Amino acid sequence: MDLGLELKEFMKNLRPYLPLFLIILGIIFLAKIVQVFFLMPLIESAFQGESFEYLNKLLNKHQLKDPTSRDLQYYQQLIPQYINRLILIGVIAAIFFWDIFRIQQRKFKKFLLEEKSPVNLAVLRISVLSLILYSNFPATAYELSQLGRDAIVAPTGWGSICH
Repeated sequence: MDLGLELKEFMKNLRPYLPLFLIILGIIFLAKIVQVFFLMPLIESAFQGESFEYLNKLLNKHQLKDPTSRDLQYYQQLIPQYINRLILIGVIAAIFFWDIFRIQQRKFKKFLLEEKSPVNLAVLRISVLSLILYSNFPATAYELSQLGRDAIVAPTGWGSICH
C-alpha cells in the first residue's frame, strides 16, 4: 500500500478528534497562563502581605505551621503541582464529555433520565467526592476512614427515624 494513501486514511480517521485535541491544548495553555501570570504573582504578594486580606491571613496561618520550610519557594513549587492536577482533571473531563456528547448521546440521555433507580447517581456522587477529598486532603481522608462506629451520628431531628 502507498504511504501517502495510508497517511490520508489516517488523517481522515483523525479529523473528528481534532476539536477534542484543540480543546485539550486550550485547557493546558489556559491553565499555564493562569499559573504564570496570575497565581505566581498572587502568592508572592500574599507571602509579602500585599494581597487581599483574606489570602494574606490564610497564607500566614499556613506558613506558621512550619515556618522553617514554608518559604516563598515552597509555595511557588506547590502551584505547578495543583495546576497540573487541575489540567489532568480538565483533560479527563473533556475526554469524558467528548465521548458522551459526540459518541454516546443516547446512552447518556437514557442514564440521566432513568426513572428506575437513583443508585447510579449516588455511586457517581460518592465516587467523585471521595476522589476530590482524597486527592486534596489525603491525611484527613485517612483519619475519617479510621473513625469507629461511635462516630456515626444521625443528623439533628433524625434520631428517631434512624434507630
